[in-house]
Amino acid sequence: MNVIEHLDDVFQTMAEIHRIGKPGGLVEIRVPHFRSACLYEDITHKRGFAWRTLDIFCDRGTIYGNYSRTLFTIESRRYTPYKLRWLYDLLSKIPVLTDNLLSKYVPMASIYFRLRIVK
Repeated sequence: MNVIEHLDDVFQTMAEIHRIGKPGGLVEIRVPHFRSACLYEDITHKRGFAWRTLDIFCDRGTIYGNYSRTLFTIESRRYTPYKLRWLYDLLSKIPVLTDNLLSKYVPMASIYFRLRIVK
């Protein structure tokens, strides 16, 4: 799925994906990184995403608390590369450092999330 960045209400969208999904079902989401040039090239994009943006809907919660009950677990996530796949695999192992510092110097394209529905 590569549409969430175009929608007004991410909370409602994630709740609807959870509602219609089967227990244990997989959801694959790809969204632009908040420092990606792609975010700004498409005028219909409403927001960019960070490594922990979708934690709010998952069992991990966020440093800001939980805004919803657990809808998903995160199976995997990774930065998706422009080129040099090995570099982005490495950056995915140090996400806090990557989002907060390294993404200023290494071009980020998007983030891929693989979520499992919890019911």
